[in-house]
Amino acid sequence: MKQNWKKNLFSYFIITACFAVMLYFMITQNGFQELANIVNLRKRWIIFALCAAIAIWLLEGWSYHLLSTHVYEGWKFNYSMSAGLIGMLYSNITPFSTGGQPMQIYNLQKNGMTTGAASAIVVVRCTIYQVALLAFSLVMVVLRLAYFTKISSFAFLLILALVFNFAYVGFLVMTMRSPKATNRVVWFFIRLLAKLHIVKKPEERFDRIHAQLALFHENVARIGHAFKVYLATFFITFVQFVCQCLIPYFLYVAFFYEKAVYNKEDIITIVAAQAFVLMVSYFIPTPGASGGAEISSYGFFSKFYQDVMRGANYSLSHDPGTLQYAGYTPEAIEKVASDKLTSAIFLWRMISFYLTIIVGSVYAAIGNRQKPLQLKNRLFDEESLKERELHKNSEEVFREQKEASKKI
Repeated sequence: MKQNWKKNLFSYFIITACFAVMLYFMITQNGFQELANIVNLRKRWIIFALCAAIAIWLLEGWSYHLLSTHVYEGWKFNYSMSAGLIGMLYSNITPFSTGGQPMQIYNLQKNGMTTGAASAIVVVRCTIYQVALLAFSLVMVVLRLAYFTKISSFAFLLILALVFNFAYVGFLVMTMRSPKATNRVVWFFIRLLAKLHIVKKPEERFDRIHAQLALFHENVARIGHAFKVYLATFFITFVQFVCQCLIPYFLYVAFFYEKAVYNKEDIITIVAAQAFVLMVSYFIPTPGASGGAEISSYGFFSKFYQDVMRGANYSLSHDPGTLQYAGYTPEAIEKVASDKLTSAIFLWRMISFYLTIIVGSVYAAIGNRQKPLQLKNRLFDEESLKERELHKNSEEVFREQKEASKKI
């Protein structure tokens, strides 16, 4: 784990480049001045946004703790926090968020779980996460579909995001419920990698993976009957998405706190817009959806911010001087809304993305120093599966030695 920063050097470069672009826009559009005023005048809403980010981290750890303690006796919450934050860190710094789950499996296995059990817990968690994201997004689509259909290309992005997420959930369910189909997929990719001369001795590699898959499917089969644990984890994840979508809402209130502009009913629109941003971000290939998250956020929120500005400008036209927005031309309204939104997006990414990378890095360092726990599987005897796996590996070694002796 210590050397992974070198493997993800390109990802860090992309993230740094996107951060530099945001800084450029903040400087050229007087974003820092706007941001300084907001931080000085609306500190409590910034604190609310930070609290929402902390809640997301705690809920991530709690979801892993529910699943881990269902399987193992002796598991501790601080180990669940490490697994959750490490997953968030590597999901943010790898393309398509592909690095989070392997690193979580490694962390759980290093801290005392078997590879099969760790894989089962991570896959179950990922499946629940995606199902909760779909459910949350569909609720938001129903509540605010009419408003967002006015946005260019919204229907295309929404359909693409839904198809991608449904396909991903289907793949995870297949991995959990169908050992034969999983083995076929694994064998297909191993043969493909062998033809590309990336994998040597494909049969042996498949046998090793198959041995771990046996333990994995055994754990999944047992966890699959824990509907109460599933439901509790789903509820936690749903609340987690609410917290994620409340961060831009708190920032919106900070930028439009005046009662003549700020409307409490806007909370559904802001939460819906952020839910769509989350869905779209999942098929953006850059690490942490860098660049794409900012662009999609600007696309979904720009119309809303401009509508708020126009509404304030119209309602205050008979009462000049109440707000500085009164009497603005349409062009000026668009400019002010753009400046405010740029500052809000910068602060949103700092809180929800860059701060998560920093905290995740701290937990990755903590995870390296954690000692393996003495665990007991609550569901079945792991020792028998380990013995079968060891016996199978011994047979493979004996077969290799026999073939080598024939060559001599």
